[in-house]
Amino acid sequence: SPDNKLLASGGFRTVKLWRKPDPVKALDFAGLETAVRSLATSADGKWAAIGEENGKIRVFEVATGKIAKTLEGHTSPTTGVVFSADGTKLVSGSQDKTFRVWNVADQKELAKIETPAPVNAVALVAEGKTVATGGADNIIRLYALPEATPTEAPKPLFELTGHGGP
Repeated sequence: SPDNKLLASGGFRTVKLWRKPDPVKALDFAGLETAVRSLATSADGKWAAIGEENGKIRVFEVATGKIAKTLEGHTSPTTGVVFSADGTKLVSGSQDKTFRVWNVADQKELAKIETPAPVNAVALVAEGKTVATGGADNIIRLYALPEATPTEAPKPLFELTGHGGP
């Protein structure tokens, strides 16, 4: 977590939050349908987003450990999730060769961007204005954070090549 007080661990259909430095389990997030592939917490600690093998994203309320929202759209495992700094948006990446931008409040997909390769990881950089994707083709691509799905496929702002593996 951003404050370094919680540690997340995952297993088959469950994610556990551990409060540090004491090794005491804080919460069990139950109700997942498939294996966990990614996890992120919002900066304010209110939400935990869990990307599943089936492509769904479950957003849990950390205070209760209950599912608050389910985001559906990816057709392959959701391999990366990250919240915007204010917690209002979530960016997800998937093996379906897309990254998506979601409005957390109403669970609406704001944008869907197709990428040249399956997405293994996502991050928000440049003060949250740029999406970085780590692709299965060993390339990190940087895109402007879209507010809506563009009519034409956007080109990356920059590509970082030279990695020997994903």
